Amino acid sequence: MPFAADVTLTTKDGETYNAMRDIPRGAPGSPGILETVREKFEREASRALPDAQVAETIRIVQDFEERGLDKLLRAACIQS
Repeated sequence: MPFAADVTLTTKDGETYNAMRDIPRGAPGSPGILETVREKFEREASRALPDAQVAETIRIVQDFEERGLDKLLRAACIQS
């Protein structure tokens, strides 16, 4: 699923900068995808969940086959 991007930026004084990426950051096949997804989850989940609950959810996902869906759902839900 490639979504290549090639961006060129020209400053007012005429300098040109170019960057290209074959695979977007965080997309399947990009280097470091697991770290990128974990960082995004931590950033977004921490808006609604306490840090300890975010960390526990990440631990469950990393060991999902042993812990299962029920523990993941309990860890990721907002407690009232």
